[in-house]
Amino acid sequence: MKRTIILIYMTILGVALHATSAVPENRFIGEWEGSVEGYHFNIVFMYDNMCNITVKTVQDGAEIIEDTEGTWSCDKDEDIIRINGNFTKSKIKNLNRINWTSVYIFLNNDQSAFNMNITLPGAGKQTRISFAKITVPYWGTP
Repeated sequence: MKRTIILIYMTILGVALHATSAVPENRFIGEWEGSVEGYHFNIVFMYDNMCNITVKTVQDGAEIIEDTEGTWSCDKDEDIIRINGNFTKSKIKNLNRINWTSVYIFLNNDQSAFNMNITLPGAGKQTRISFAKITVPYWGTP
């Protein structure tokens, strides 16, 4: 009987731990923006690990804006964030997709800004970008 109770307890604990590991890192939820080397990025992180990505740049004297929906995840144990999005028929040169995986570093105690490394469209090297939180979510908690 004692073994059965322990087994049930361990099963419930395992399920609970697995369920919480899928919950996104709440400190990222909201709208963030950052600019580097002529590109402006706006990313809205949502609770369901989805995100909206907007990229703005100037090419041939004209401002070009591209939007897409993507996914994101955060490994808070290793401070790694992943952001992915595909841009179909993008007018921005060499912008087909965003596939960023980087260590993130929060820049202040209220965690309203963070740094990460990204690869810019057409550039083979990584560049550091700072994102600042511009809005917190208004759609509630999960």
